[in-house]
Amino acid sequence: MRKIFFIVLASASLFACSNNNYTISGTVQDPSLEGKMVYISIIDNVTGDIINKDSVAITDGKYSFSGTTGAPNCCSVVARSENRSEWPPVYTTVVLEPGTISLVTNDKKNTVISGTPLNDEYQKYLSSLNEVSAPIAPIKEKLSKHRSGEKVLTDAQLKSLDSTLSAIFQKRSVFDYQNTKELINNPAICYTRLPVVAANNNSVEKLKELVAGANEYTKTLKNYRDVVTRIETLERTAVGAPFIDFKMSDPQGKEVSLSDYVGKGKYVFVDFWASWCGPCRAEMPNVVKAYKQFAGKDFEIVGVSLDSKKEAWLGAIDELGLKWPQMSDLKGWECIAVDLYAISGIPCTILFDRDGKILAHNLRGEDLCRQLGKLIKE
Repeated sequence: MRKIFFIVLASASLFACSNNNYTISGTVQDPSLEGKMVYISIIDNVTGDIINKDSVAITDGKYSFSGTTGAPNCCSVVARSENRSEWPPVYTTVVLEPGTISLVTNDKKNTVISGTPLNDEYQKYLSSLNEVSAPIAPIKEKLSKHRSGEKVLTDAQLKSLDSTLSAIFQKRSVFDYQNTKELINNPAICYTRLPVVAANNNSVEKLKELVAGANEYTKTLKNYRDVVTRIETLERTAVGAPFIDFKMSDPQGKEVSLSDYVGKGKYVFVDFWASWCGPCRAEMPNVVKAYKQFAGKDFEIVGVSLDSKKEAWLGAIDELGLKWPQMSDLKGWECIAVDLYAISGIPCTILFDRDGKILAHNLRGEDLCRQLGKLIKE
């Protein structure tokens, strides 16, 4: 996977410096990129907006950019051909800080950053992350060949590789969390890794620990503020918290509210899903089973779709045999419920009690029927 780096711009007054000039000195060892363009985009880390762009051609395997910076800004540096078949391009994130920043792109289109403190720190992190991740690709290739029909693995080998892959992913996740926490004040890590790590850790305690070391500058940055907002939302939607109402449309176009179902004396299982979501569709037989077993016994299911196309949404309802109430604003991941309930992935489910308070998150499979069996008398 290409190394991806981002960079941020903030008030220069936060980081006064007597010499705030920077130079990005690039060397490209891939002949296919000779004469191609390199684009730089400086990103305002407070708003996320791109505030400046520039470009230059690669000549004799080299290119450069220069400018001034007050705060340690972030930028993306992209070298690419206009031929889309050669994508993805070389895509690098750099911290704009005083000094000469060296970018060396080898013939495999991998880039190493060096020359200034924050960039050296970021590159060390990336190199270690890549080292932890290195065993993943060959294992996934073996599994892909087997599952595509070649059947080159025995059941024992398949189980062993699946187990090994899970262990590597877990190791990488722990590494990513610990290093993002320790390097939270590096703008590139705050911009590139913090959103990923935060999305993979839904525990309020883990998220608070993740950002606890943020300095005053980091606290002004958009990605830090987004995590704080996520923490606040998770606290509002913890077990025991009352439901948060919202309005959408049902399949017939009629406006409905979550409060039409929740808090009305029934246990309500709210299933956030979408027609395009494979795991959602795979889980639906379990939801259908629960509905058939408990419908009419102080129990209701409400589907909240993150679809953006009505035809696909309605088609999936029919195809999957979903007989319970459905609602959607057809805004995809811009769905109003996403921020209200801190949804970072689907399927996502919430079970509400008769009074509309949250009983449980993400009950699936047999756990759903088992939990409902304890609550609802047959």
